[in-house]
Amino acid sequence: MKLQIKKTTNLFGEIKVSGSKNASLPILVVPLLTNETVYLQNVPNILDVEYMIELLKLCGVRVKRNEQTNEVVLKRRKVKSVIKSPYLNQIRASYYLMGALFTEKRLIKTKIPGGCDFEKRPINYHLDAFRQMGAIIKETNHDILIKRKNKLPINITLKTKSLGTTINIILASVKTKGITIIKNPSLEPEVLDFIQVLNKMNANIKIINNEIVIKGVKKLTGVTHKIIPDRIEAGSYICLAATAEKSNILIKDLNIDHLQVVIDTFKQAGLNILYEEKNLRIIKNKKLSNLKIIADDYPLFPTDLQQLIVSTLLSANNISIVKDNIYNNRYSEVFELLAMNATLYLKNQTLLIFPSNLIGKEVYAKDLRAGFSLIIAAISAEGKTIINHAEVISRGYENLIEKLRGINVNISNMKVF
Repeated sequence: MKLQIKKTTNLFGEIKVSGSKNASLPILVVPLLTNETVYLQNVPNILDVEYMIELLKLCGVRVKRNEQTNEVVLKRRKVKSVIKSPYLNQIRASYYLMGALFTEKRLIKTKIPGGCDFEKRPINYHLDAFRQMGAIIKETNHDILIKRKNKLPINITLKTKSLGTTINIILASVKTKGITIIKNPSLEPEVLDFIQVLNKMNANIKIINNEIVIKGVKKLTGVTHKIIPDRIEAGSYICLAATAEKSNILIKDLNIDHLQVVIDTFKQAGLNILYEEKNLRIIKNKKLSNLKIIADDYPLFPTDLQQLIVSTLLSANNISIVKDNIYNNRYSEVFELLAMNATLYLKNQTLLIFPSNLIGKEVYAKDLRAGFSLIIAAISAEGKTIINHAEVISRGYENLIEKLRGINVNISNMKVF
């Protein structure tokens, strides 16, 4: 798929925030842990959810999905733990299947997960935790074989605050006899939403002194749960609104607390942001001031918005600095922006961003967030920009084209067959 975007100087209208991608994906696998029905609401219609649902079907879960209401009903049948599917190569969050199946099966065969390739992101932390819980693991080429002899509780300290590893340990230990403790866990909103789901299912998970304490239970019940709003999607549209020459956009149905650092950062740059209950009104009528951004663990500035704010700061009034402490090499958009006449210098994993007059070009979306960063650049670039490999953006943004058109972005879909 290709997207064609023409320069757009004035953004206006409303955008409703969808359910969280990073909360939905692990929550979708919890039906593997119970014989009862799981009802999920506010599940976004994005490619990653579609991939995960197809994988769940292969694992023995019956799925009914209503894309109009964003509801998904799931109930497991006979659980299968040998997974062969090209979808494993498409979605990094497929590793959550390992954690869920670890609880239910003694033998798991799957593939190394795929997803965005902006940096090598090994899953050794996940596998090391499984080993400590009583697994023998063999890796051959792209395959992973997990043999579980025991199911042991562990006391583990994570080297980094990994969202995926934290959730996978919870999945693997929620029905393990004894007490598992995760020190230095990720406590991002998506992890807390996941924990809330399991506790509603009769799990016993507590957060004590910033540690996650899991007391294993024998059985989990069914649940009805509404997924939290996607803070990264909301932040993406704030970045977009902050880039146009003029903006007056209402971003609806978000959790403002989850975005407080992002909001404060843009206010520091001179963006006018007004609170309207669960909504934010973004008003832009002057150039942003330059910023120094350091992306780091929640609640600091999120790495998933780092690439996007790079494009935004190209229209600021002075030199800005961006550094990502989570992923040192998450700058896959830089070469595409350079082709669009951006002035950027990358040294020691720190990016210097100079005010630039962008020119529309044909560029390539190398990953999900880099793709949206190119959309941001395109609205301020003279002429038209064509973004190739644009389907990768649909992995994380629901109704992307419709939402962009709804706020006056001049965008069209050029499908490639």
